[in-house]
Amino acid sequence: MAAFVWKLFCTLLLVSFSNALDCYECHSNVDQGCFSLNPEQIRPTPCPISSKSCTKVVQKAPFRSDSANNVTSDERVSRFCSPVTVESFGSSCVERVGTNKVNLRMCVCNGNLCNPAQSVQRSTPLIVSLLVSLSLLIAGRLL
Repeated sequence: MAAFVWKLFCTLLLVSFSNALDCYECHSNVDQGCFSLNPEQIRPTPCPISSKSCTKVVQKAPFRSDSANNVTSDERVSRFCSPVTVESFGSSCVERVGTNKVNLRMCVCNGNLCNPAQSVQRSTPLIVSLLVSLSLLIAGRLL
């Protein structure tokens, strides 16, 4: 029985759960590297549990120039975690023209960096400690 409990304990040490949904979160009017997504400047962010997808919004409009942030583009990009699923959205992308002729393109993804399922990942330090413990157990020095 003690051997079974020990094996169960060691197995549980090897498993850690994570909220596997990571998205890029940024706004091109304030974050350099957001517009064309430079992964060296914008890192993936762990999303809240309620998030089911990653969203990218592109706005095209005659935005005012912002010399403080060196923004003169008429196009802005926002990237963020979202509770919306592709299935409930109805399509992966939607385009609309709003007031003042603001063009909006919103895309929802659940592929690369859009993984809504919980993942199971191995922990290298725990695997090493398990192997050392098992070696000692087999050698008769533990328990």
